[in-house]
Amino acid sequence: MGDGYWLEGKPAFSNTSYSLITYYQNLIRSMGFECKLYKRKKRKTKWKPELILVGEKKLSKLVTTEIKHLKKRLKNKNDCKCFLRGVFDAEGNLEFRSTRRGRETKISNTNEKLITLVEKALKTLNLKYTKNIERRDGKRKKLFNVKLYGNSSLKFIKTVKPTKLMIKEYLVGKVNPKYINFFNSIGEKSPCDSVKMRAEKYL
Repeated sequence: MGDGYWLEGKPAFSNTSYSLITYYQNLIRSMGFECKLYKRKKRKTKWKPELILVGEKKLSKLVTTEIKHLKKRLKNKNDCKCFLRGVFDAEGNLEFRSTRRGRETKISNTNEKLITLVEKALKTLNLKYTKNIERRDGKRKKLFNVKLYGNSSLKFIKTVKPTKLMIKEYLVGKVNPKYINFFNSIGEKSPCDSVKMRAEKYL
């Protein structure tokens, strides 16, 4: 995930949303692995403390293997949904605009290889998108944006069902309140059964 990294040889994921972090904590535990949740106060300019989820070392073997074979996995539609869900939760954003395009779903990152994998997953799921490169003032790295508009955005949401879009604390203040019931009507996310099955041999 975009907010993931290695911490003393263990996989870690950070975010400011308690609901999102605890969802992933429960997901990891449902696969048979243990993980711990920590809180870290950030700089004074940040108004929310950062929450860090750290998995056990056995989980690192699964993560390493999944990353190694990720390109091949993205030929499978279920794995594509799982991958895009995780990337969107870390690096995705949803906006409603008062233009003819209306709804906009966006995934942004400075890692071009990650964006290439996002494009591959979207193509496997037959989701139409656009891509642009943003050169930011004072920043050395280019920002790669993958965007889906209107009906393509809606199809992405219904197909991938990002966890972040099911959390009220994320939606409030970011989207018009009249759309919150829309996300509640999408329903539960389908489990990443293929990933869970592959996890069993690392327990």
